[in-house]
Amino acid sequence: MSVYTIERVLWDLQDSDEKAALYREQPNEILNQYNLTTDEHSLLSDMDIESMVSLGIDQMLMSMTWQAINGPQGIPEYMQRLNSIKS
Repeated sequence: MSVYTIERVLWDLQDSDEKAALYREQPNEILNQYNLTTDEHSLLSDMDIESMVSLGIDQMLMSMTWQAINGPQGIPEYMQRLNSIKS
């Protein structure tokens, strides 16, 4: 998996209200616009925070993207997912 590719998608989602809205409604529609491997697509469609952390994806970028998609009310779930990661 490419950290760069995953981070590029995350950046685009948090940088564009339109893309974040499309992701909320139809994640495959937006993800199919990128040249993703099957694993990258799955990781991003599930917004698999645990796997992203293990790959070394920038955590600030993950947080910003999570909030762009889920709004501030999604922060508790994001923090719960982060806190559940075993070192």
